[in-house]
Amino acid sequence: MMIKKALYGVVFFLMTLSVVHAAESLSDQEDLVGPVSASNLLMLDAFSASYEAAIISEQEITSLASIDAAVTLRVLFGTWCHDSVREVPKLIKLIELAENPNLSLQLTAISRDKLEPSADVARYGLKFTPTLVVLKDKKDIGRIIEQPETNWAGDIIALIQQH
Repeated sequence: MMIKKALYGVVFFLMTLSVVHAAESLSDQEDLVGPVSASNLLMLDAFSASYEAAIISEQEITSLASIDAAVTLRVLFGTWCHDSVREVPKLIKLIELAENPNLSLQLTAISRDKLEPSADVARYGLKFTPTLVVLKDKKDIGRIIEQPETNWAGDIIALIQQH
């Protein structure tokens, strides 16, 4: 048991180092603004490193795979934002692994001043990045701001079950 805990500690430490290194390289890249595909976002080193480091449990995958309503996950994030670098790749990986055709992921990169794209900033009242807007059957049912309380799957499922 002690060896298992020590191993988890080492893995967590290495993941943290890779995310910190990825965040340090944020200043070396050009900021994206507007709609972006997951594949294009993951071409950025910082986001790619976080995606590779993300560990997704079978329980998270199974819970999102079971969603039977049309759910759009609208993510407003900054390529310049360390929280976005840490969280958005985890969400992308989770959605990919869930392989649920009922889930749609829409990524929108926001400018550093959080003013562009202005229509999205105004529509969703953006203040912090990343912000996940959960839409069920095209109706806005809630937000997850900066990071989930439990994990992405658990928080998304909780919002869906409330509506």
